[in-house]
Amino acid sequence: MIQLKPTSTFPAWSGSTTQHATNSAIKSSLGLGIVRFEEQPEEPTITTYDYEYRTNTEVITAVEVSGGQSDPDNPVTVRFNILGTAYTVSNVYYPDGDSQLAWVRWTTPDTPQDVTITVSVSGPGSAQGTIQCKIVDLDENPPPNPVADDRNDSFSPSAVPSRAEKTSAQWSIWRPWWYAYWVWHSTGKDSGYWCDHGWWEFDLDRYSASLSASMTITPDTMNPTASGTTMKSGYGINEVVTARVSSSQRSATTALQNAVSYFPEFNYDSFWRLLDRVSISSSSSRLEFQTNEYSTYNRRTHFTPIWYPDGAYTVNTSGSLVPILPAIIAAGIFKMVAVLLGPTNLGVFTEDNQLYIFCNLVNTAVFYFLPFFIAYTASKKFNATPLYAMMVVAVMIHPDMLDIINAGETFKLYGIFNMQLINYTSSVIPIVLSTWVISYIEKFVKKIVPDHFRVVGVPVLIMVLAFPAALCICGPACNAIMQLLVNVILWMNDTLGIVAIVIVAVFWLFLMMFGMHMPLMMTLLPVWMQMGYDAIVSPGAIASSLAHVGAILSYAIRANNQDKRAFGWTAFITMISANIGEPALYGITLVEKRVLAYQMAGAACGAVVMYILGAKVTLFSGVGFVWLNFLRFGEYAVAGAIGMIVAFVVSFVLGMVLGYGKEIVSSKN
Repeated sequence: MIQLKPTSTFPAWSGSTTQHATNSAIKSSLGLGIVRFEEQPEEPTITTYDYEYRTNTEVITAVEVSGGQSDPDNPVTVRFNILGTAYTVSNVYYPDGDSQLAWVRWTTPDTPQDVTITVSVSGPGSAQGTIQCKIVDLDENPPPNPVADDRNDSFSPSAVPSRAEKTSAQWSIWRPWWYAYWVWHSTGKDSGYWCDHGWWEFDLDRYSASLSASMTITPDTMNPTASGTTMKSGYGINEVVTARVSSSQRSATTALQNAVSYFPEFNYDSFWRLLDRVSISSSSSRLEFQTNEYSTYNRRTHFTPIWYPDGAYTVNTSGSLVPILPAIIAAGIFKMVAVLLGPTNLGVFTEDNQLYIFCNLVNTAVFYFLPFFIAYTASKKFNATPLYAMMVVAVMIHPDMLDIINAGETFKLYGIFNMQLINYTSSVIPIVLSTWVISYIEKFVKKIVPDHFRVVGVPVLIMVLAFPAALCICGPACNAIMQLLVNVILWMNDTLGIVAIVIVAVFWLFLMMFGMHMPLMMTLLPVWMQMGYDAIVSPGAIASSLAHVGAILSYAIRANNQDKRAFGWTAFITMISANIGEPALYGITLVEKRVLAYQMAGAACGAVVMYILGAKVTLFSGVGFVWLNFLRFGEYAVAGAIGMIVAFVVSFVLGMVLGYGKEIVSSKN
């Protein structure tokens, strides 16, 4: 909930509540009008313009140049003529049969108008000759005029639409370098000269840009009916959009220029508002509603309609999920089908059923090759070439590498570097760390390799350096941290009692994320077998699992976005029906900090109850479903079940009560 501190207050409405009131009377009493939308403004339409820009804005206009080959001996120069000013872009290079972007940065005029840009090219290439630009002003689409006595009894809210998003862009620049080819020209006996018959080669330097943005809506601070995020209909809301552009080539990008908001009273369709750019720098922007001419206090506000029904009021803003989530979700669903219908549960499938085998194969393949997905997405994040990271990962999880690991014999990389025998299949953190290091190796290699060796030298040298970095430094470093934590937990298991089980429960998800939970369990198994029970690690892990289920269920119900709720339900069903927590862990819990906080609190409470009641795990194998884990407690099943219930209930209640972000709720006057 948002705690607002209004700069001014208004008296409550003292007029009739059964008869119509004039707009002037309402303004006189409350300082605000009631909304009526007499006419719907025109929907933005697709034009024939090449570009549409805002007034008084720094923009980048680009053309694609192609034709022949452009190199330092025969270069292309592009000239842009914009509003009487000439802009020249020199040294536009590209190989024969390819093309290159040429762009210019300029500032649009401060008045709306049509601008025709002429483009001329000197050299072997050609490009688009004219570019049509439309310069627009915010005032061309003002908010609707609020008038009194408005009704819309038949209105029914629509679901927030899923609009296409583009939050990243990639481009490349050709860079020529001379390939020397020396030929001896004889002029007679023992005389002659060397002549360079070389040619121009081209390297393709890749660049990228990414856009991140967030949006908040709150009741206007002049709203007398607001209480946190709850308000009465007919009053205004404020919106703030903050955005940042990150790029590996800053000269080729600008900050976010535009943002458009759609509203639920128009079913996110027929009315839109282009936001006002309040502040902007080279990489960041802040945008808000344009000052509303119908606001008594000239506020940057949007008035909600008086007839809007009780419930959520959500402005159309959406984001993107983690890139690898679709694969993880699909794998989880296939596994869920196999578990539910397999021979150990409903028995629809036998062990040799081909559909059963295939469902298990899909799940196993995705998680076996998870390092590939991680390497690709991490390389995009670190501005590295994905193929380099994926090639390193291919070696790390190659079946022959697994044979080397299983053999347990010393292996020297290049015959020099001792390689630790570690299985990296399904790993996450070692792959991310390795990819981050590879990104710096790539930058370093590209700086030191001479131009005439780049075609072969760059990829080979990157791989030569990347393999020992990943296999002998990054991977072992993560493994050393893992082993250290295992030793710490063993010590805690022996000395700390209730503190130990709480620590295990609270941080169990992090152990899973690092892939440390299974090595930990295998390390401790001989001790547990000798004792006949485990009173610390296994109970803590079970408490953590049930708390995770409770937090995810509350997220599926209370998340402040329809898409998030849908994904929450998918993750929840996958957890309880197939005991697969990866979609929830990587897609929700590690992204939504509140989910993690509620889960940790529930896990701690459940673990404390288990310890107090003396719950001990006596069955050291899994039971298929997370909610059947009480069976693992054997004769201590009642104590274990009570602890499981406490873990689930605490995290679920916290999520339901405290929620997952800001959401405007409107109620009728």
